[in-house]
Amino acid sequence: VVFLSTEDRDTAVHASPSLDSMVLPPVFDYVPQGPKDDVHGRVAIGMFADFSWWPNQSSLRWFLDEVWPHLEVDVELHLAGHGSDRLPGGRRARIHTHGFVSDPREVFRKCDLMIAPLVTGAGVKVKVAEALFNRIPVVATSIALRGLPIDSTGPVLVCNTPTEWVAALHPASARSLAARRVPREIALRFSPERARWVRSLLTE
Repeated sequence: VVFLSTEDRDTAVHASPSLDSMVLPPVFDYVPQGPKDDVHGRVAIGMFADFSWWPNQSSLRWFLDEVWPHLEVDVELHLAGHGSDRLPGGRRARIHTHGFVSDPREVFRKCDLMIAPLVTGAGVKVKVAEALFNRIPVVATSIALRGLPIDSTGPVLVCNTPTEWVAALHPASARSLAARRVPREIALRFSPERARWVRSLLTE
């Protein structure tokens, strides 16, 4: 059995100690976007998700109600993914909706930071892993980081309250975070090379 996170595997093995299993985080099989240049002009933050899924809708609503009204005009928001072009909140000023995107790199090229303001839901958040694979820093709640193999807080800022989010996305703070390059070793955790290496260890 293949699990996306150590936590999930530990739960299953506790119930069935003889289970033949391995942990393999989300893996992406394309050449990533890579680090961006320094921020010029407005800070572009992005939320990339399936907006037909109610936890993502609820979390975006929380962000737009509790955080967005307190952010300065030097910050703009890009919403991408299935259903993002049909979101009522997308009609607000400085919010751009892109709908379904066939090449994820199109989203990461537009954004200096990615956000994952998840306040409900379960499981591993694949789009957070994909942002790190593309070496884009992330601001996220603790829920959004559940189960991901991230042991360095350098490219990831954890915010759980509206006050923390507003402080993190103040233009000066956001520019500072955007300038932090996601280390290549973190990006490689979500690569096919890493997956093949893990598999080879298990089959030796």
